[in-house]
Amino acid sequence: MEFFGVGGFLFGLFAWFKVSSLAKEVEKLKTFAKESGYVDKEKVSLQEILQKSIGKIVKIETSLDLMDYSLYKKPCLILDADDTWIKLRLDNKTQEEYLLRIEAVESVQFVEV
Repeated sequence: MEFFGVGGFLFGLFAWFKVSSLAKEVEKLKTFAKESGYVDKEKVSLQEILQKSIGKIVKIETSLDLMDYSLYKKPCLILDADDTWIKLRLDNKTQEEYLLRIEAVESVQFVEV
């Protein structure tokens, strides 16, 4: 019975050292990414990015519970954006317009024209 206690202690000690070394590696990668310019030094909110890109064509991915397949990764034109909402127009023949909450947007991919 004592063997399991000693084994658990050794396993916990090993796991703690492994996690701490991985945390150091993650910090090194973060600083490398900032220095290389892969990550913006200033944190810009999605709202500000969308407001600056009014009139551009994007592909939007929303959260799974709010998934609208008519918008999912299709080219859309950003018509307007405010603090909580974004107005989009599908880039197809029907020119459908949608209102979407910014909180529901998970990723935005800009499309080159």
